[in-house]
Amino acid sequence: MSTKHKDLNLLGLSAFAVDENFIKCPMCLERYTRPKLLKCLHTLCEHCITVHIQHAARNKQVTHREFPCPKCHSMTNVIKPELPLDKWSETLPANTMMEALLESISLQVDDKLCGTCEEGGDTTIASYWCRDCAEPLCDSCLKYHRLMKISRRHKIEEMDIIKRHPKRILSVPQPCPDHVGKDIELFCADHNTLCCVMCVATEHRRCEKVASIDKLAKQLEEGAVTEELVDKLNSYLDHLKTMQTDREKNMDKLGTKKMEILEQISNYKENVNILLEKLESTLSENFDKIHQQETGRLKSEVEWCESLQSAVENAKTVLLVTNRHCSNAQVFITVQQCIERSIKYEDQLAKEQAEKFDLIDYSFEIDAAFEAFIQSLISVDTFGKIHTHRRHAFIPASPGLKLLRDRVAEPEIEFDAKTPTDTRNCCLSSILFLSDKRILVADQNNQKIKLFKDDGTLVYEQTFTTWPRDFTELGNNKIAVTLPKERKIEIFYLGDKIKNLETIRLLDECWGITLSHNNIIVGCIGSEKGSVKILTLDGVEVDTIEDDATGRRLFIKTNYVTASNDGKEIYVTDRTKDTVVALALRRTSNKIAVNEDQGPKKLLPMLKAPSQRSSTVLGQSRDHLNALATDRRARSEMSKTVPLFKDSKIRENANSPMNQFAEAFDERLEESYESTGKATPRNSKNVSHDDNGSLKTEDLDAIPTKTSPIEREDTRSSLSHHHDDDKVEYDILYSYSNDILKSAGGVAVDHQGNIYVTGYRSGNVHQISPGGTLIKTILQNLSQPLAICTEPFGERIAVTETTSTKQNRVQVFRLV
Repeated sequence: MSTKHKDLNLLGLSAFAVDENFIKCPMCLERYTRPKLLKCLHTLCEHCITVHIQHAARNKQVTHREFPCPKCHSMTNVIKPELPLDKWSETLPANTMMEALLESISLQVDDKLCGTCEEGGDTTIASYWCRDCAEPLCDSCLKYHRLMKISRRHKIEEMDIIKRHPKRILSVPQPCPDHVGKDIELFCADHNTLCCVMCVATEHRRCEKVASIDKLAKQLEEGAVTEELVDKLNSYLDHLKTMQTDREKNMDKLGTKKMEILEQISNYKENVNILLEKLESTLSENFDKIHQQETGRLKSEVEWCESLQSAVENAKTVLLVTNRHCSNAQVFITVQQCIERSIKYEDQLAKEQAEKFDLIDYSFEIDAAFEAFIQSLISVDTFGKIHTHRRHAFIPASPGLKLLRDRVAEPEIEFDAKTPTDTRNCCLSSILFLSDKRILVADQNNQKIKLFKDDGTLVYEQTFTTWPRDFTELGNNKIAVTLPKERKIEIFYLGDKIKNLETIRLLDECWGITLSHNNIIVGCIGSEKGSVKILTLDGVEVDTIEDDATGRRLFIKTNYVTASNDGKEIYVTDRTKDTVVALALRRTSNKIAVNEDQGPKKLLPMLKAPSQRSSTVLGQSRDHLNALATDRRARSEMSKTVPLFKDSKIRENANSPMNQFAEAFDERLEESYESTGKATPRNSKNVSHDDNGSLKTEDLDAIPTKTSPIEREDTRSSLSHHHDDDKVEYDILYSYSNDILKSAGGVAVDHQGNIYVTGYRSGNVHQISPGGTLIKTILQNLSQPLAICTEPFGERIAVTETTSTKQNRVQVFRLV
């Protein structure tokens, strides 16, 4: 089978076994009638296109000269938009290939009638086929066809040959859409356009790369271009299926999440109802007791009235009977007795009415706190807010695109990160593209983190009492930031304002930070060497990476840390060794991270103070743990006087490595660490400036230099717990260094696995392959570049510099 025949089969266009759906209109589901070709390569019947355009126009989907495809919604422009809508389809190019294919298929089933005779009303079976006219001819019409000047040189095929070789009928010329009567015969490579001879004569006279389509088609048949193109289209289909699967999984996840949130809302409502029912029950019970007491009193008074009324009635009866039937003496005695009793009755009535006969009524007064609660409910529209968190889906890069390693960095936007409340020039030590395209910046000099829109507009800022170094996104708008001098990590929520969630305290200074597989990876600097600590999201230390397989220290002063998109590889810069160390985590801790709130099971306090957690060092002696606990308590007492956030104007801090002149910030930190590297830990000296204004710092709360040894199962893994589940095994993939990389600073990874690292002293940015080789210095001639980040699954990188000319600027580049 020839290559071309094989390709036709791959495309499903073989006239011998064509897919029936391919020759049916997707709208009317019948075989095409006057098929028209859209710009997106979809084909529809001319009448169906007219119906679709009119329907789309009623739905306001048609512009003044374009209409959408009913299948893929791509827009097709109309050559003559001034015509009525019902005439637009007539101006579209005919799909001559489809017409020929339908004609070829029909030849396999029925005998064809002569086209000329059929126009005259006769039904003569055709014996020939004119390839130029794409029309069947009988013997008589063929004779006159060859006599006419215009058709004298047409190529004529016998119908029997056409039936045996149906692909011959597919070799019909394609008419030029711009020049009536002319066929597409040429291709202009300069403009990537199909042309007829008139197109070349009028619009492509100066073009140098114009060739015959027949010649190019022969070259195409000799090569494997069609097969390669089919493979490429198949790769696109596979990629689209992957994207579709990702979207479907996301929909399923959202459906599950919706049910969980609805359950949370229902739980809140149920809890509020339970509370209201309890309050109602308590109030009703108290009311019942009051009512029983008051009605009891009234009942006793009613009974007293009834008893006294009985006595009065009796006296009245005695008096009447005596007066009617007894002697005068008896009447007198009875009258005297009744007078005496009436005086007593009068006294009793007056006394009882004055002392006991109160008019009792009820009223209801709502509790002030409950009324405030009701008023607060009136002022809100709903139980809470539904937050939508967007992160770029982890989908492999689309095939056929230009790789990021083959691109160059061109400036896109540069904005000033210095705000009106800043008291100094900035030192932008960390920068982060958030999932919602906003940009988060850490400013060491002004002890702030600042949130900007994508165009550089300030959203808000937050002041710290110490300087922030680096941060990473934990998901769901949670950010973790390192505060080296306070040896802690703060986790906060990035909403309408910053809300502190919790604090993780460490024993070493924490600098770089990243997230990998629900573990927080932190680059730390101790009194003797640097390390990488692996923590769970709830602050428990899983492991510490310090040495290589031979026991030699991996790091002196860890600077920045980042992770690959899949989280399997960690990249750590060391500003003293001028290196980037790549580590592969082969098995991480099985500790379960803290889950999000799944809804209240019982009523909890609405407000909760941020929690503080200490990073746990396992496997050490009890005495040493007690010493560390004492040390932590001492630092904790000291930290109580210094809250994390403050609203007042920024103040000077003895632990803040800031210089009023803001020159060579990271360079001075380097010198300060050189000066303290040999100092005895626990020395508490104040921060001082030398005569030249450079900043010198001493550790105020360094940890003890001697710690219990950590047992190792093999030379490539370190254990911080006796359980195997807590073990982290790692391989050192490589340690990148280069003569033109001095003082390795910020490090970032793009979605294709390329690593970017800033050279603070060398003034450049290196682009490194996933295997650890230099691709190129993608940015050069920078002034002390410090921080760098890549856009998640995007094409942009952002860089900060620390010299006076650029120290306030955030520079965003696009890889093109």
